[in-house]
Amino acid sequence: MREWLDGARGYRAFGRLIGAERAYRIFAREYVRAAPGQRVLDIGCGTAELSDFLADADYLGLDPNESYLREARSRHPETELVHASFADFDAAPRSFHRVVASGVLHHLDDDQVDALVRLAARLLRPDGRFVTLDGARLPGQPRTVRWLLDHDRGRFVRSQAAYAAIAERWFTRVSSITRRDLLRIPYHHVILDCERPRVRDP
Repeated sequence: MREWLDGARGYRAFGRLIGAERAYRIFAREYVRAAPGQRVLDIGCGTAELSDFLADADYLGLDPNESYLREARSRHPETELVHASFADFDAAPRSFHRVVASGVLHHLDDDQVDALVRLAARLLRPDGRFVTLDGARLPGQPRTVRWLLDHDRGRFVRSQAAYAAIAERWFTRVSSITRRDLLRIPYHHVILDCERPRVRDP
């Protein structure tokens, strides 16, 4: 199953099965909220599904999985895509209006998440926002949701408070929102909406 999901065909087929397109649409419209022409960095963009709902933004997708990016390039030939890990990516400070990480943080340990959030804070404009979406452990979860989280490819599914605590190291304003209705399967997500970056590299 994991090998199948590591390939673009399996990744997209599974996304269709669980209703990921609707989740991306809601995430883009209600939380990313990128205005036309705004520069958006999508860290861990996968096959760049999110770009379908940010058509008027100046979108840059970043992913270390070449299979995903080949599929993304075939579907979005005009979209700017970079084959790299966030750890190997650099750009001018304060060059993006939005930095997005959808389904990424729960794949990373605390040190890696800290590095990613710090990068987002450095790359964002002073009025920019860092927005994330991840599966989360919430109080009173049904057994089915707990089982799905336990068997997720990401080995670092956290509580709502744990996600927010890391983001608060690098942003002075962090809002966390829970959603239980984004997918066709029973699953719980936490969305972080982070503003006012602390990092001010020259």
